[in-house]
Amino acid sequence: MSGAQPQTKEPASQRVVIVTGANRGIGLEYVRQLLEEKSHPAIEAFPGDTIVVATARNPEAATKLQELKAKHGDRLDIQPLEVTDEAQIQALVQHVTDKYNRLDLLLNNAGYLEPAGSTPSTLAMDEMKKVFEVNTFAPIAITRAFLPLLQATKKVNDNVRVAFISTIMSSIDNVTRPYAPAYRASKTALNMYARCFAFENPEISFAIIHPGWVQTDMGCRAGGRPPIDPPTSVNGGLKIIQKMSPSDPVSHLYDAITGGTIPW
Repeated sequence: MSGAQPQTKEPASQRVVIVTGANRGIGLEYVRQLLEEKSHPAIEAFPGDTIVVATARNPEAATKLQELKAKHGDRLDIQPLEVTDEAQIQALVQHVTDKYNRLDLLLNNAGYLEPAGSTPSTLAMDEMKKVFEVNTFAPIAITRAFLPLLQATKKVNDNVRVAFISTIMSSIDNVTRPYAPAYRASKTALNMYARCFAFENPEISFAIIHPGWVQTDMGCRAGGRPPIDPPTSVNGGLKIIQKMSPSDPVSHLYDAITGGTIPW
């Protein structure tokens, strides 16, 4: 008698969203708004049973995420992720596949800014490598790792999405000073790779989003006073995400604040 065939797990009925770098700043606000969808008119793209998988390097220390977990229960799944750690990326893929068997939106948010005052001739090479590892190589590695699950989810959701949080500072047309050269260049490289991802995977929607100059730890390190609060930035970002379509092969860097586009 032949052995029993393995059971094929059906995808869960909920939409599943991953937000990286979710312990603070913009990432935390994306998690909050995705969970509290009634506060956002554009959130209809992600219905009330959306599950948010929020990643942080140290989940136990992510107190604001834990507060959201106490409020929303199983709709928030907090997972450890050091975005530059390949083993942790693979563990996250395994967890999401085993538990949910689908992924509707991957939001690559985690980022790193070099020390204030850095210039092309003064920035230490080790620091430059760290910026590229977090801002460029990590989101590329995470996206590649999740592509099979994203493609499988197309069977139950026609508009599977991958969004990258980039910056207007990546726009070569907009460079007017030498500040933060590694951050700028790392995001420019990410933009190009995202566009290539879109042409290679035309069945998946990709978008690159400039969140604005936001009142976060990173935004305040840039000097001066950021004019935009996280709720405003994320509200605009979600509107862009809602409009994402496979027919748009990352033809623009989108501005979350104006809803318009930014020159490359």
